Amino acid sequence: MKIKILFVDDEPNVLNSLKRLFYPNKTHWDMDFANGGESALDFLKNKEYDVVISDMFMPDIDGAELLKWVRKNSPGTMRFILSGYSNIELVKKTIMPAHKFFHKPCPKQKIEEEINWLISLRKLLPDKKIRDKINQIGLLPINPFIYSMLRQALYEKNLNEFKKIVYYDPGMFLNIYKIIMNSFLIENLELKSFFKLLHEIDPSVLKFIFESQDTFQVYDFCIEKFSLNRIWRHAYRTAFLAKNIAQAYKKDFLFIENTFISGLLHNIGILLMILLFKSDYIDFFINNMHKKNFLDLEQKVFNINHAILGAYLVGIWGRNRDIVEAIAFYDKPSLIKKRNLSPLSIVHFGEKIDKNNVLGKSLKLDDIDLVYYKELINIEILKKWYKIALFYFKNLNEKVNKKFL
Repeated sequence: MKIKILFVDDEPNVLNSLKRLFYPNKTHWDMDFANGGESALDFLKNKEYDVVISDMFMPDIDGAELLKWVRKNSPGTMRFILSGYSNIELVKKTIMPAHKFFHKPCPKQKIEEEINWLISLRKLLPDKKIRDKINQIGLLPINPFIYSMLRQALYEKNLNEFKKIVYYDPGMFLNIYKIIMNSFLIENLELKSFFKLLHEIDPSVLKFIFESQDTFQVYDFCIEKFSLNRIWRHAYRTAFLAKNIAQAYKKDFLFIENTFISGLLHNIGILLMILLFKSDYIDFFINNMHKKNFLDLEQKVFNINHAILGAYLVGIWGRNRDIVEAIAFYDKPSLIKKRNLSPLSIVHFGEKIDKNNVLGKSLKLDDIDLVYYKELINIEILKKWYKIALFYFKNLNEKVNKKFL
């Protein structure tokens, strides 16, 4: 089946250029070209598209308003801005409704790669009803206390402090990840390091976004026996533990970064489950959170699990296969055929160590996915990883069970 794509621009010359540029794709793309926002609405009301790629500045309906309409009325459609202009006001208007921001002129290959990647993610989350709800998310709700701390750091123009604080709220971290990796603030023609890109941003720009009343929402659920902050602390420890293991292998910076991000976001899907299923999920979580087959129970009750849900959102907000795989399969990496030293292999081990430590249990062989590790590394290497964990927890001044295997 052909991918249905709608290009929108108010300049006929631009539309003609797009037609010529993507003419070779007609064998696998079903393309329409709308002259302005009003024309685009006529197309959208009569046909469901996989992707809409819109110019920003148009006289009748601008790109941001058009994508807001698409987000509400056609949630299954992926939403791109293709603009020759970029300023902070534009960024603020497009962060919520757009999935991606392309700067003109944008290489044809980049647009093709982004479209193919987003369409391929449907295999990860085949349930269209759930997928559409995730597609509608513009930014995630965040911890109100962390939000105030981040604003203070930006007020003081202390970007280093900002980066330290944002690790404590994976939801906010993912929001920043979306903004930076999709070129809203920086023209990112090459796949660069997230942290290097973050370092390039003027703190005053982030400050402007954070001070906008309609940009971020804080979450307001406070329920007895349920603590999202406790879940985030587990993510934080998993991330830094996985990073330490990755550094021990002296891998390149991008490998270490991907491992850290995978650990920090490995359970971001829990927040998504709460947004989708609300109190039903919270009750389920409280009653089942310490069960070994927790993800299987999630899948049985809700027809989805938080790992797949989180991986899908991270995938549409940032095209990084290693991170998506690590999040999707962190609980049982043997579900995929690939066997290599990757963020997935390290995050799985780190997550199990921290979870058992919190429960006051020793890590045993049957706690980890031996089917996966037997084809990858030997027990002695796992013991070395565990020694790294001991050192990490010691530095955190936390109790850790030293008995392994």
